[in-house]
Formats: sequence, structure tokens, C-alpha cells
Amino acid sequence: MFPSWNSLEELQLFHDRLQTSGIIAGLAAALIVAVYTVTQIRIGNRIDSLKEAAAKEEATARAKAESPEAHSSPSKSAAGSAAHRHVTPAYIEKTIGDAPPLARDNVRTQFSGVPISWDLSLRSSFKSGGTTYLIMDSDRSGPHVVSAVDVEKHPFLLQAPKGTKLHVEGTIDTAEDSKIDLKDAIITLAPQ
Repeated sequence: MFPSWNSLEELQLFHDRLQTSGIIAGLAAALIVAVYTVTQIRIGNRIDSLKEAAAKEEATARAKAESPEAHSSPSKSAAGSAAHRHVTPAYIEKTIGDAPPLARDNVRTQFSGVPISWDLSLRSSFKSGGTTYLIMDSDRSGPHVVSAVDVEKHPFLLQAPKGTKLHVEGTIDTAEDSKIDLKDAIITLAPQ
């Protein structure tokens, strides 16, 4: 059951092999930590750059909205359209899914606060604690987008059938593998 060595040289060779195995295991662990750290930094940098781009475009949109020309013709906010171009439900799902499993919580957290402007399809609704929530998606295979809604402010939703195209602007509250929760969402019918 226990190894036996016929000579001191065999014992020394076994000892050297064990030390080499320990060194290789240590190097492998260090490599895993380095890859994990670099992945965290890259994902964080991508999300930070998206937040910065959206903030810059929001500032530009505010400046345009305050100009006299802006009051003559209504248009979608530039910040919302910029967020729509960069961050989509599919992008969020892929970014979280591509992250190392132990880094996913950090990636999910980094999407919190990102402004969005998406065209989504109404799938369902539910009530919880007196609040009505909409369940929407951009594509049946992607993550669901959930938002609280004040039906009194959005009465058209009472008659909206499943599949109704909605335009949603808001901020990501939480992002998970298969669900994105929004806060402060403004919901309108999507342009046809």
C-alpha cells in the first residue's frame, strides 16, 4: 500500500518529482489568478467606457434640449439612442456568460446604473406587493427585461396585447444571466 524504495537514490528521485509537481501546481494557480484578474479588468473597462459614452451623450443631449432649436421639434434623446447602440440585452447576457464563473457577480454589478434605450416586445405582466411589473424581451432566446410600471401613467398598456412593441428608456438596476431589472423606466409604444 505504501511505496517502497530500494535505494536512497530512488527516494531522492521521488522527492524531486514531488517538488516539481508542487512548483507546476503553484505556477498553474498563479496563471489562473492572472487570467481571472485580467478578465475582470477588461470587462470593467468595457462597462466603464459604455457608461462614460452614455454620460457624454446625455450631456450633449441636455445641451441640445436647452438650446432654442430643440423646443421647435421633439426627438428621442441622444443619450438613449447611444445606450441602445452599445448595450443590448443580448450583449449583457453574452458578457455575463463569457466571464469566468467566479467573476460573474462582479460583472453583473458593473451593469447596474447603465442607461438603456431599447425596443422590446411585451411578453407578460405580474403584480407583487401592489406593484405591476412588465416582462419584456428583445428576442425570445435572450434575457427577459422586467420593469415596474405605473398603469395610471401608462393606460395604453391595459389594452396592449402580448407581442406589442414598446420603446423603453431607463436605467439598469440589476442584471442576471436571464433577467435584467430596470428602474425609472419610461415606456411608450415603439414607432412602427
